[in-house]
Amino acid sequence: MPIASAELKQSCLATLKTFIADSNKIWGNTTAITLTGTSRKVRFYTVHGGEIMDITFYIAVVLDLPRAKRSGDIINKKGCNMNVLDAITYDLNVMLGGEGFNPVKLKQL
Repeated sequence: MPIASAELKQSCLATLKTFIADSNKIWGNTTAITLTGTSRKVRFYTVHGGEIMDITFYIAVVLDLPRAKRSGDIINKKGCNMNVLDAITYDLNVMLGGEGFNPVKLKQL
């Protein structure tokens, strides 16, 4: 079941395409990992118009990812034996992809 409405997803997708178009790079930061290593909290950024933009919310909405309960602007992703930042970037590239699409490149902080 989708977390966000279709209209919000389309709006966030359009915003993401605009923000990412300048550099075609995103930076990912793992802010917390549980002791068992099964859950991670991550944030994503990009540079748009010479400014650093936090795009975590937009990615969470577009990919239907759960956000942290206390601070809704952090993605809370569960999974073992995987690089969560790479997995989310791959899913984002699939969602953004299309004719002539240049894949987004991830830089880890």
